[in-house]
Amino acid sequence: MDTIVAFVMLVAFVVPLLVFLWSRSEPAPEKSETSLQMAAREKSEPTLQTVTDETMGDTKVEPMEPRVSTDGECTQAEKAPTSAEAGAPTSEEQSTSGEPIPSGSSYAPTLVDFASVRKIAIIGTGTIGSGWAAYFVAQGYTVCAYVRSEASEEKFYDFLRVAWRKMVARGLASDPDGWRAVTCERDLGACVRAADYVQESVVEELALKQSIIEQIDAHTRPHVFIASSSSFIPLSLIRARATRHPQRIATAHPTLPQWDDFVEVLGASAEATRWLATFLGREHVGMDAITMKHEMHGHVHNFCLQVVVSGGVGLIKAGITTAEELDVALVHMAKLIIASGGASNAFVGAVGNGSEDATAALAADVMLGLPAAIPACFISRVLPPPLAKLAVASISRVSSLYTGSPLVKRLAKRVAYFSNKEFFAVWRAGPGNEAYEERTLQRLNALARLG
Repeated sequence: MDTIVAFVMLVAFVVPLLVFLWSRSEPAPEKSETSLQMAAREKSEPTLQTVTDETMGDTKVEPMEPRVSTDGECTQAEKAPTSAEAGAPTSEEQSTSGEPIPSGSSYAPTLVDFASVRKIAIIGTGTIGSGWAAYFVAQGYTVCAYVRSEASEEKFYDFLRVAWRKMVARGLASDPDGWRAVTCERDLGACVRAADYVQESVVEELALKQSIIEQIDAHTRPHVFIASSSSFIPLSLIRARATRHPQRIATAHPTLPQWDDFVEVLGASAEATRWLATFLGREHVGMDAITMKHEMHGHVHNFCLQVVVSGGVGLIKAGITTAEELDVALVHMAKLIIASGGASNAFVGAVGNGSEDATAALAADVMLGLPAAIPACFISRVLPPPLAKLAVASISRVSSLYTGSPLVKRLAKRVAYFSNKEFFAVWRAGPGNEAYEERTLQRLNALARLG
């Protein structure tokens, strides 16, 4: 149990530091080809291993590996088909614009006009995939979903009906039978070949996602973005096996499209990221889109969620609280963040009472108190009361040597200002403390009335 307590406290201290250090590392920019280099490149397509048993939603896929003969080579009968044999377009085929499709890993897709994106392919028909399908249809797009069998199609439509019911309840659609506009296709190539945008949402299994993305990449026109709903897997792993046009593969991770309209995006370049954010954002698809500058396990939303969940599990398993009491604490935390319009305003406006200086001073006090607080928690659980009392008194005396020092406090406050400068910038850009208080109290009262 004490190990769990240690983990909970370490999460609160170490995770922000790790994220900060991570953010300092800048990945090397990817090289793009010139048109002359692209024209000089060989036109041959790479060999593609096909997957014949993929499962969308809840079923499992076994990627097919070519069997090897005794001399170490694939036999002619067992050799994995090339992308041309599998029905993928080759460099000699024509795109919808009439221009030949170039091949090669460095090809950067054309950022097409948003109005030309009308046909959406959904690959993965579980909870997330059906939510995406319902949301796109509600926004007026033509949607085709890939299913492997009649049973998969029936299961998808069951999910879709439930998702569509939420679209109607949210006021995003009015026709209760609007979900019927979604069509299904049992051939992956046929599903994505005519698509203007592809949203992949298969189960969170690396080998499966890589295999599916590889196949989609082989069959989709080069200017079409392929976005993955991956909850935790970073983009570099998602597109690792794609050899045709990996630069048009991206992350577009939602919460649950049928419930909420949030999405976070990351493309292979800053331009691709901006295009995705604009397309999926309020002006077109209608979502609240944020952009990421670098890949991260869990992206932004799920990284924060995982910190909360992991910390909560630790608190419960250590006997510090119960699941029910944790829920109460989290609900009140969430209410203040929601009413404030985000963590930045809650941090400065509510916790710091509208003062950046007071917020930094509080953060400095917490920082200086940490070296004493963590050992005290251990001691109170491990040592018998007489020894614990003596140890806590010793810790208190040591702590007073530096926490009472004006110099140490000034240094800690400077660190707090540096650590929280982005939050302070958001606060300064807001309407001011008086307007913040009025708006936040109105929202808190509205949330309280909801129960």
